[in-house]
Amino acid sequence: MDVELRPATPADIEACATIWVEARRAAHRGVIPDADLDRPVEDRLPEWRTVLTDRPGSTLLVATRGTEVVGFAWFGPRFTLEGGAALEEQAGQLYLLFVSPERWGTGVADALFGAAIEALARDFEVLTLWTLEENPRARRFYERHGWAADGARELHPFGDTYLPEVRYRAPRPSMR
Repeated sequence: MDVELRPATPADIEACATIWVEARRAAHRGVIPDADLDRPVEDRLPEWRTVLTDRPGSTLLVATRGTEVVGFAWFGPRFTLEGGAALEEQAGQLYLLFVSPERWGTGVADALFGAAIEALARDFEVLTLWTLEENPRARRFYERHGWAADGARELHPFGDTYLPEVRYRAPRPSMR
């Protein structure tokens, strides 16, 4: 695997948005409504341009191969939807982890995940993430890394549709 990891810059946002759109289309067709998946990258850019400033304390980390962004991880302090499943503890959260579909299975996701979790573990004892319940590929990935669903579930909006997500937690610090 010939990739470098670095913090994202504003110049990386369009590449991240493109990867997000393409990977969601490849992984979630038939789960997320087509109307949501088929929105062009250009329509998504306004929301993506706020990623670097949207959540104070968050980090957008990109994986590059040469000058090409091939994946990203966005993480920081816990974020829940209004009325979402609460935690008593202060927690760090992996918000998004996406890799260009052509790079699936190459170790890019492992590198991004490892770096994100290492950074979160410096500041938080409890580490979480949410993923679609009907996302077997991602769920297998997280479970392979020792994470487990903790029973929390919430509905996430995708346009007019709400889909169930499950919360995963990292292994206890003594197990990491």
